[in-house]
Amino acid sequence: HTRCINCEKIVETNLVCSRCRNVSYCSGPCQREHWKDHKQICQRAEKNEIKLNKPTLKVPQRGKRFTRNIAGRPADGYYKRPDGVAEDENFWMKVQADSDSTSLLLYDRTRTCTFVMLPQDVGFHELLEKVRAEKGAMGQKCHIEAKFDKDGDCRVYPSTATLRKW
Repeated sequence: HTRCINCEKIVETNLVCSRCRNVSYCSGPCQREHWKDHKQICQRAEKNEIKLNKPTLKVPQRGKRFTRNIAGRPADGYYKRPDGVAEDENFWMKVQADSDSTSLLLYDRTRTCTFVMLPQDVGFHELLEKVRAEKGAMGQKCHIEAKFDKDGDCRVYPSTATLRKW
């Protein structure tokens, strides 16, 4: 469970520092109280982001679990800004690892952004590490914040990894 950095209560909501996205809080008052200490070490999240490459490889035959999730979609999935999300607006993505950790499936809540990452893709190993660190009841998965910039590139923030449920 994630704990509030200020009072150490278990965090029920996912209130994180909007600047660095590295610390969680149980409430706005706790975040404001902690700011005097946190501002000394707080760094912009851009330093913690990974710019993903657009997937170019076809979905592997291994990881068949994922093929039903992207059935009928282009080979590179839907690598695009999700419906209802503005340019440079953060949104949550689920990241799931297949059983042998040879591919990752990333998708938003509406599944209008859905694609597979392979070990050679930028950010694969960092995201796999976050997935493995979360102890999900139904396999290897986590949620991370992401955004699509004006150039259509997806940027993810591994430091926001959580078992958060949408």
